[in-house]
Amino acid sequence: MESYLKYDKKNEGTTIAVAMSGGVDSSVVAYMLKKQGYKVFGVTMKVWTSGSPCSKSVDLSDAKKVADDLGIEHYMIDFKDDFKKIVVDSFVKDYLEGKTPNPCMVCNRNIKFGKLIEFALSNGADFMATGHYAKIENGMLKIGDDPNKDQVYFL
Repeated sequence: MESYLKYDKKNEGTTIAVAMSGGVDSSVVAYMLKKQGYKVFGVTMKVWTSGSPCSKSVDLSDAKKVADDLGIEHYMIDFKDDFKKIVVDSFVKDYLEGKTPNPCMVCNRNIKFGKLIEFALSNGADFMATGHYAKIENGMLKIGDDPNKDQVYFL
């Protein structure tokens, strides 16, 4: 772990947006990248109305607190309308047609790795990072060291 935390001056010119959920994984990613000398800012998606059973307002405030603790900018992006139109409505349509919906894949393709990346790039990010479990070998995305936590299929 110590080798991942070494500051490298050549990283100073690179800005990385971290998709922050408020959980440990994305928080550690933001911390590690900042320690390595990158300019880091956090982005969190708000996809549901606060106070509803599906709302994760505690996670959203955790993401903001972590960003504040790290001394990085944090953006809370309101994707509620897009999420309903692109993810929820397609889920309902597929379900009513007797299909097996996969809302996470629809969200990842269109919201998380679509609109969120667009936001990050338009706000100065050179790259986007997440807390997903995966590794890269020879330029290829591969299952991480713990296959029980595989999240490559989301990427």
